Order: sequence, then structure tokens, then C-alpha cells
Amino acid sequence: MTTNHDNNRVNTGIWEKTRNVIGLVLLIAVSYEMGVRHARFEKSTGEYTVLKAQYDRIEVQYPTLKAQYDRTEAQLRSESSTRPHRGTVLCSEG
Repeated sequence: MTTNHDNNRVNTGIWEKTRNVIGLVLLIAVSYEMGVRHARFEKSTGEYTVLKAQYDRIEVQYPTLKAQYDRTEAQLRSESSTRPHRGTVLCSEG
């Protein structure tokens, strides 16, 4: 009877060790996956911050650049309307 009890104890010990090893492997895998997800989140948050700052700079500069563009376009229009175009041939009917 002692032998049977010892065999059961050995078998229980092996299953218990196997269960513990599987538990540790799962814990390590889950921890690793959580770490990877956290790193991806940090990276995407950092990229978002950089892009948001760039957008804000563009948004601040836009009115100034738009006004400059409008002035330049108005100036070109006024210059083109006051001088004759090259290659323009005036024809007289007659």
C-alpha cells in the first residue's frame, strides 16, 4: 500500500509541476503581450502628439500665408490689367 501511495504522490507532483509550468508560461506570454501593447500605445501617442503640434503650427501660420497669397495675387492681377500682353496683335477692320 505504501508503494501505491508513493506512486500517486509522484504522479500528483508531476501534474502539479506541469500545471505550474503551464501557468508560468501563460503568465509570461500575457505579460509580454501587455508590454508590447503598452509600447505600441506609447508610440502612437507620441506620434499623435507630434502630428498635433505640426497641425497647430500650420493652423497658426495659415491666416498670415493666406493674406500674403491674396496680396500677391491681387498685385499680379492689377499689373496684368495695366500692361498689354506680349504678342497681342491689334487688328483694325477696314
